[in-house]
Amino acid sequence: MIDPALSAFAGDGPPMDTPLAQLRAASDRTGLEMAGDPPPGMTERDATIPAAGAALRARIFRAADAPAEGAPVTVYFHGGGWATGSVDGFAAIARNLARFTRGVAVAVDYRLSPEHAFPGPVDDCLAGARWAHGHAAGLGVDPQRLLLAGDSAGAHLALSVALALRDARATDPAGPRPAGIAAFYPCLDPGCDTPSWDELGHGHFLTRERMRWYWQALLGPKRLARPDGRATPWLAEDVSGLPPTWIATAEHDPLRDEGEAFAHDLRDAGVEVGQQRRLGMLHGFLRWRSLVPAQADDTVRDACDWLLGPR
Repeated sequence: MIDPALSAFAGDGPPMDTPLAQLRAASDRTGLEMAGDPPPGMTERDATIPAAGAALRARIFRAADAPAEGAPVTVYFHGGGWATGSVDGFAAIARNLARFTRGVAVAVDYRLSPEHAFPGPVDDCLAGARWAHGHAAGLGVDPQRLLLAGDSAGAHLALSVALALRDARATDPAGPRPAGIAAFYPCLDPGCDTPSWDELGHGHFLTRERMRWYWQALLGPKRLARPDGRATPWLAEDVSGLPPTWIATAEHDPLRDEGEAFAHDLRDAGVEVGQQRRLGMLHGFLRWRSLVPAQADDTVRDACDWLLGPR
């Protein structure tokens, strides 16, 4: 049963003909309205990250109890189907990542699709991870305690960045080596054809039609027709060598099965995996802290504890 607190979202979301600008504005507005109060003592400041042809906005969140030096740092990529979302509308998740790591979170405002299609968002997020690693001293963080995190489309980006960094080790041995990944309800299957899509693809906030639109906006029609491991970690031939990875899914999320199947693939490849399914929850619940504060907070806390604590 869907948690009653989320009943207002138990529909099909905005109509498919809603203009993209309106979708983006609504996403930010909803995220700001439902973020809940920031943790006491947390500081926030904006920064600029250079990327190919752009200066990306980022926001740096520091927990009140983060040490002045050597804190863990989480590079966070927001959800929104690669086409909507921002560090403003998803700040609730970034705050919780800083809060529960007792460290710093760097939220990257990567450029959105379809204006910036694949591989643009992945490249922007890769630039964000490298920036955080290269600016560790100025941020007061330990580059060896760098985590990657994302929700939904952002989880896809976090996993894609991790694979890109793994593949770059031969030519960039001094580059970032993430200590872990937190992937919250990742979207990984461009076909949207797992059983949970058949079960939950309507009436559960995120529809199959909307998700397929998001994938086409990211990949374009040609690549969507023949996706491969460059487009999504779901289809990568080799996912070995990734750091410990936490995958959280939601019971009433049509993306549930692809996230849980990917956790199985990672285990088969020898990756250490932590996994959790949140009962009663819909896709996107992590930033609705004013509605489901315990579930939103506990999900991020569990991920951070598992990634940074003894296992």
